Parts: sequence; structure tokens; C-alpha cells
Amino acid sequence: KDVPLDPGEVYELQNVLKPSNTEMEIVERADVTDLDETSIQSILSRLRGTTSEEEKLSRIHITDKQGRVLFAGLLVTGKYPQQFYPRLVIDVAAHAGTRKAEAGSPRFLDHSICEGTIPEMIDEAISVTLRNLRTYSVVEGSGRRDLPEIPPEVLREAVANAVIHREYHPYFQGQPVSVDIYSDRVEITNP
Repeated sequence: KDVPLDPGEVYELQNVLKPSNTEMEIVERADVTDLDETSIQSILSRLRGTTSEEEKLSRIHITDKQGRVLFAGLLVTGKYPQQFYPRLVIDVAAHAGTRKAEAGSPRFLDHSICEGTIPEMIDEAISVTLRNLRTYSVVEGSGRRDLPEIPPEVLREAVANAVIHREYHPYFQGQPVSVDIYSDRVEITNP
């Protein structure tokens, strides 16, 4: 049947075979003071070689050769990337039933906007999700072990994939990654 495509679908069709290089774009209003020195030193300590710190930062795409902050570098090592990209967050919401905002129920039971660098957002999203899942107790000998209904490793993989494989092109930067927790499932979506 003839169904018009929405603007996102048109964009996707036009650009499906074009590799995105958004992660290599310069963040015009940012400079190296907007990067977290502890995060940078943690990354640089794992690199081999006798090159300068500036060259190492350029090689791993935190900055370009002129020392300007790159999009990917800001998202991974920035002090607060949302200062420049306010909607690049993970939006986690726990719903009362099996649908969003069912009649007669609260809009959501828990809601959190996870901000910070990519690793910080992923960690917070997993934490918020785990606190909204059921926990089961398994008896082992004279003790017990509490297990969430979805293992943390599974949540980490799913949330990390959603963040890493989202589209970062400016057309989609106004849309967050979403984690919706329902009574019977967890849905993770990304632009």
C-alpha cells in the first residue's frame, strides 16, 4: 500500500550506504579544558610509544592534530558532554503495566535521565534498570544469593549496543536512547 515515509525513514534511505563521520567532527565550543584529565590519563596509560600526549590524543581521536576536541573524544572523556549536546542521554522509565501510561495508572513508577560520558551513562542506566526489576533468591547451602530477573551482563551488553550503534548525525542528536521497563519486558531503543 502507499504509505508516506516519515522524515527519519527518508533520511535513512538516502544515507544507508554512506558511512557517518560524525565522531570525527570538531566540537566548536569545546576545548581541552572540557575534558576530564583522570579519564584521559587512564586511557593514555594503556598506550605504548614515546610520542607526546598531544599526539596520543590525536591518534585515538580525542582531539585532532591542532588540539581541537572531537565529538567522540568529548563523549568518552568529557567533563559534562551534555553541556554541548543536551539530548545525548539515556532516558530510563519504569512503567506500571505492559504499556506506557495505561489508564488509571501513574505515568511511570521511576524515571531517570542518565547523563555524563558514555561509560557513566551506561553504568547509571544499568543501575536504574536493575533497581526496577524483580529479584529472585536462590538458596545455596545455608545462605542465599539474590539474582535480578535479567542478569547485569545482559543489560550492559544491550544498553552499550544501543549507545554505541545509535546514529550520532546532527539530525538525530535531539533523540535520546530509551530504556522502558514494563512488568513483562525491558525495551531498549535508539535513534
